[in-house]
Parts: sequence; structure tokens; C-alpha cells
Amino acid sequence: MNILLLGSGGREHAFAHSLSQSPLCEKLYIAPGNAGTALVGENLAFAATDFCSYQTVLFGQTNFFSGSRPRRPFW
Repeated sequence: MNILLLGSGGREHAFAHSLSQSPLCEKLYIAPGNAGTALVGENLAFAATDFCSYQTVLFGQTNFFSGSRPRRPFW
């Protein structure tokens, strides 16, 4: 399964590290990520609230899961 995790903080790093250990995780993407998340997955250079980029990443993908826990509402 491909996973897109939205966020750039310490919690996201801990979550990314745990997800990367799963045998079900084929590829882990983090947007925008940080130096720590780059060690366990691939950082994408767009904000967690940039829905156009978010759709571009997911478009045409299969077996994709995305997750986020923003501090601010998306709206």
C-alpha cells in the first residue's frame, strides 16, 4: 500500500516511522515533511493544505491511503 501522510511536525515523524515499519507499507510519502521524515519516507514539496497538489499525487494511483491530523481546520 502507498501512504501519503500530511504534516511536518514531530508527531508526523513518529507516525511516519511507525508506518514505515509495516510490511503493508510499500511506499511512504510525507507532505511537506521534515528532515526526520525524510529518513523514513519521501518528502513532497507542498503544503498539507494544498489540495491541487494532493489530488495530483493521488490521481491514477491504486492502493493509496492518506492521513492527516492538522492543527488547523482545512476550511
